[in-house]
Amino acid sequence: MTYVFVYGTLKKGFGNHGVLGKSIYIDEAITNSQEFTMFNGAFPFVSDKNTHENAGRILGELYEVTEPEILVNLDRLEGVPSLYIRKDVEVTTLNNLHYNAIMYVASNGSNERLEKRIPMIPKGRSRVLEWED
Repeated sequence: MTYVFVYGTLKKGFGNHGVLGKSIYIDEAITNSQEFTMFNGAFPFVSDKNTHENAGRILGELYEVTEPEILVNLDRLEGVPSLYIRKDVEVTTLNNLHYNAIMYVASNGSNERLEKRIPMIPKGRSRVLEWED
């Protein structure tokens, strides 16, 4: 089974959610690692380079991908490999279940451009980053 963890416009209620097709919603989830930096905008960019003091965990949604073409469509939407790349991450659902999932993070070229932007500030002791538009 393939799981994808989404944190921006692919979440329920946002414009690109339909690209997930018949994927099955599992639960809200959060990355186990605190290595991520999120940059706001019309859509969020997440970097895994941990170059900012504002690094934290990402809150998003977890889906089981049911059809191989969904991943092809996600890669196309995310501009793989020029804008984003796939990263394997461990996430934990709000029901405390653990999954390995694919998450889209900024490519090296995108990371260079992000260095000029101000990252979002994590919330709380657990250093959570959530894009809310």
